[in-house]
Amino acid sequence: MSHTTTQEVQISNLRSVKAAALAMGAELLGEVAQEHNLYGSNKAFGIAVKPKGWRYPIVLDLDKKVAKWDTYGCDHGTENAFTRFKDRYVMEELVASAPEHGIQVGEILAKDDGSFELQFGSTLCTTKAGKLTTDVQGVVGETCKLQSDTIQQILGSIVTSEECKNEFYMNQGEIFIESPRNDE
Repeated sequence: MSHTTTQEVQISNLRSVKAAALAMGAELLGEVAQEHNLYGSNKAFGIAVKPKGWRYPIVLDLDKKVAKWDTYGCDHGTENAFTRFKDRYVMEELVASAPEHGIQVGEILAKDDGSFELQFGSTLCTTKAGKLTTDVQGVVGETCKLQSDTIQQILGSIVTSEECKNEFYMNQGEIFIESPRNDE
């Protein structure tokens, strides 16, 4: 792996919101932004997704890229359903956007630890707890950074950390072989 990034993803595409809701068995409460009730007199404006067991929906303002939710009275009682929704949204957005960029993708793999994995071209994408990690594989030099930048552009995400590995600094076509030393 030559280049690794961690990205904070912002939800902004209705197509992938619908796909993520469907994949999670959550209810999409309309496709037009409107006002929704949260606990008490709290209200939020946007598209609403109601995870199984939740009393109140997650309300997504796709223009402002803001999510609001209230876990009062829900069976889950945590933000877990929201982070899983966000993780699934990332995978659905990458799969839907791949053809536009001429990139082949694999199937979305749901892992036992709650994360998702997807092979996006030469980049392994992993989401967990609402964060995306990308590992560009088999590419050297600036080309690998371009692949991470494409993903960042597709998702409208913010890179929170970046690491260039040894392969990043190699020139294409160079092969380095470490030989055992004969110090005797």
